[in-house]
Amino acid sequence: MQGDLYQVDKEPLLNLPFLNPSVEVQNKIALFVSQIISNKQKEIDYLCLLEEAKEANNFDREIQLSKALEKISQNILKFESDIDVNIYKLYDLTDEEIKIVESET
Repeated sequence: MQGDLYQVDKEPLLNLPFLNPSVEVQNKIALFVSQIISNKQKEIDYLCLLEEAKEANNFDREIQLSKALEKISQNILKFESDIDVNIYKLYDLTDEEIKIVESET
């Protein structure tokens, strides 16, 4: 603290193991992030449609939208996992280290 404000010392930050991945890896991860954002928007849209179908007692539409939402959720998890795998590769993490990271997050 410096008075009422927080002060950040740069020295500890300089010791963090930040990597500069290749453009290829950056683009790959950016694509996964874009896919996650796209699927999250679809999820929001489909949830609204699902509510409308429920209000209209349109059971066939409810089932259709529920299945689509499940697929969207699976896609999001897959892209998140793909990002994780790429980050683990960047840092050359062992299986043991990956287990530690995943148990803490």
